[in-house]
Amino acid sequence: MLIPPRFGIGEYTSNDENDPDEIIFKIISLNTFETDHEICVIVELKTDHGFMPRTFPLKPWRNDTSVLWELWKENIKSKNFKKGKIICLHTWRNRQRHWKLPSV
Repeated sequence: MLIPPRFGIGEYTSNDENDPDEIIFKIISLNTFETDHEICVIVELKTDHGFMPRTFPLKPWRNDTSVLWELWKENIKSKNFKKGKIICLHTWRNRQRHWKLPSV
């Protein structure tokens, strides 16, 4: 399987829960896979040039950060996430990275 470039979180720098960064992506596959460093899924990330395939990390191995991984599993189980669905994910930092799916 050819794996697209990894999504980089570094450009998302908001520190304000009331003004978070938005990450918009289309779900290409519900199947996750493991690398040496993390659990990932392939998505199409919205960019200035349209939707581009990216490897999106859901859970790193190096620590216990699993909020995004739990959010993913919960929404797959409840069938909120389906192939082709466009997701808007909010993220910000204070001492750690936070993730939230805004209400639609």
